[in-house]
Amino acid sequence: MIRTANFAKIAALSLAALAATNAMPAAAQDTVIDTPHAEMDIAQVDFTSPKAVKSLKAQMRRVAAKICTPFGDGTIHMATDEMHCYNTAVKTGLAQIETHRQLAMARAAQTVVAANTAARPTH
Repeated sequence: MIRTANFAKIAALSLAALAATNAMPAAAQDTVIDTPHAEMDIAQVDFTSPKAVKSLKAQMRRVAAKICTPFGDGTIHMATDEMHCYNTAVKTGLAQIETHRQLAMARAAQTVVAANTAARPTH
Protein backbone atom coordinates (compact mmCIF):
# COMPACT_ATOMS: atom_id res chain seq x y z
CA MET A 1 0.00 0.00 0.00
CA ILE A 2 2.83 2.41 0.86
CA ARG A 3 4.61 1.65 -2.43
CA THR A 4 1.44 2.43 -4.39
CA ALA A 5 1.02 5.74 -2.55
CA ASN A 6 4.67 6.69 -3.18
CA PHE A 7 4.35 5.78 -6.85
CA ALA A 8 1.20 7.86 -7.15
CA LYS A 9 2.95 10.81 -5.47
CA ILE A 10 5.95 10.56 -7.80
CA ALA A 11 3.71 10.29 -10.85
CA ALA A 12 1.67 13.32 -9.76
CA LEU A 13 4.82 15.38 -9.13
CA SER A 14 6.24 14.37 -12.51
CA LEU A 15 3.06 15.40 -14.28
CA ALA A 16 3.00 18.70 -12.39
CA ALA A 17 6.60 19.42 -13.40
CA LEU A 18 5.82 18.56 -17.02
CA ALA A 19 2.76 20.82 -16.97
CA ALA A 20 4.77 23.68 -15.46
CA THR A 21 7.45 23.30 -18.14
CA ASN A 22 4.88 23.27 -20.93
CA ALA A 23 3.17 26.33 -19.43
CA MET A 24 6.37 28.39 -19.77
CA PRO A 25 6.31 30.97 -22.55
CA ALA A 26 8.24 29.98 -25.65
CA ALA A 27 10.80 32.74 -25.06
CA ALA A 28 11.61 31.37 -21.59
CA GLN A 29 11.99 27.86 -22.96
CA ASP A 30 14.39 29.13 -25.64
CA THR A 31 16.60 30.88 -23.09
CA VAL A 32 16.89 27.68 -21.08
CA ILE A 33 17.92 25.70 -24.15
CA ASP A 34 20.21 28.37 -25.68
CA THR A 35 22.44 28.83 -22.65
CA PRO A 36 25.97 29.43 -23.93
CA HIS A 37 28.48 26.77 -22.97
CA ALA A 38 31.93 25.56 -23.94
CA GLU A 39 33.86 22.36 -23.54
CA MET A 40 37.60 22.23 -22.95
CA ASP A 41 39.84 19.25 -23.61
CA ILE A 42 41.58 18.46 -20.33
CA ALA A 43 42.80 14.95 -21.18
CA GLN A 44 46.46 16.01 -21.26
CA VAL A 45 46.41 18.29 -18.19
CA ASP A 46 48.58 17.20 -15.26
CA PHE A 47 46.37 18.20 -12.33
CA THR A 48 49.16 17.47 -9.86
CA SER A 49 51.20 20.35 -11.31
CA PRO A 50 50.34 23.79 -9.87
CA LYS A 51 51.66 25.44 -13.04
CA ALA A 52 49.37 23.34 -15.27
CA VAL A 53 46.34 24.04 -13.05
CA LYS A 54 47.09 27.79 -13.06
CA SER A 55 47.34 27.74 -16.86
CA LEU A 56 44.07 25.81 -17.16
CA LYS A 57 42.30 28.31 -14.87
CA ALA A 58 43.53 31.22 -17.01
CA GLN A 59 42.35 29.45 -20.17
CA MET A 60 38.96 28.75 -18.57
CA ARG A 61 38.58 32.45 -17.67
CA ARG A 62 39.40 33.46 -21.27
CA VAL A 63 36.83 31.00 -22.64
CA ALA A 64 34.21 32.23 -20.15
CA ALA A 65 34.83 35.85 -21.19
CA LYS A 66 34.57 34.87 -24.85
CA ILE A 67 31.26 33.01 -24.56
CA CYS A 68 29.68 35.53 -22.19
CA THR A 69 30.52 38.58 -24.32
CA PRO A 70 29.52 37.42 -27.82
CA PHE A 71 29.64 40.93 -29.31
CA GLY A 72 32.91 41.96 -27.68
CA ASP A 73 36.38 40.57 -27.49
CA GLY A 74 36.15 39.63 -23.81
CA THR A 75 38.38 42.47 -22.65
CA ILE A 76 35.94 45.39 -22.59
CA HIS A 77 33.62 46.24 -19.75
CA MET A 78 30.81 43.73 -19.41
CA ALA A 79 27.11 44.47 -19.03
CA THR A 80 25.34 43.19 -15.92
CA ASP A 81 23.97 40.06 -17.60
CA GLU A 82 27.34 39.35 -19.20
CA MET A 83 29.09 39.73 -15.83
CA HIS A 84 26.57 37.35 -14.25
CA CYS A 85 27.20 34.84 -17.04
CA TYR A 86 30.97 35.22 -16.61
CA ASN A 87 30.86 34.85 -12.82
CA THR A 88 28.66 31.75 -13.06
CA ALA A 89 30.87 30.18 -15.73
CA VAL A 90 34.06 30.87 -13.75
CA LYS A 91 32.53 29.57 -10.51
CA THR A 92 31.40 26.28 -12.07
CA GLY A 93 34.63 25.94 -14.05
CA LEU A 94 36.82 26.46 -10.99
CA ALA A 95 34.74 23.91 -9.06
CA GLN A 96 35.26 21.32 -11.80
CA ILE A 97 38.99 22.04 -11.97
CA GLU A 98 39.29 21.73 -8.19
CA THR A 99 37.44 18.39 -8.26
CA HIS A 100 39.78 17.04 -10.93
CA ARG A 101 42.80 18.38 -9.02
CA GLN A 102 41.74 16.71 -5.77
CA LEU A 103 41.13 13.40 -7.53
CA ALA A 104 44.53 13.57 -9.22
CA MET A 105 46.26 14.43 -5.95
CA ALA A 106 44.51 11.53 -4.20
CA ARG A 107 45.61 9.13 -6.95
CA ALA A 108 49.18 10.45 -6.83
CA ALA A 109 49.34 9.96 -3.06
CA GLN A 110 48.52 6.26 -3.29
CA THR A 111 51.56 4.04 -3.06
CA VAL A 112 51.45 0.32 -3.62
CA VAL A 113 53.95 -1.79 -1.74
CA ALA A 114 54.12 -5.52 -2.29
CA ALA A 115 55.96 -7.81 0.06
CA ASN A 116 56.80 -11.26 -1.21
CA THR A 117 57.16 -13.42 1.86
CA ALA A 118 57.72 -16.57 -0.20
CA ALA A 119 61.09 -15.35 -1.45
CA ARG A 120 63.14 -15.53 1.74
CA PRO A 121 66.84 -16.00 1.61
CA THR A 122 67.91 -19.42 2.84
CA HIS A 123 71.04 -19.90 4.92
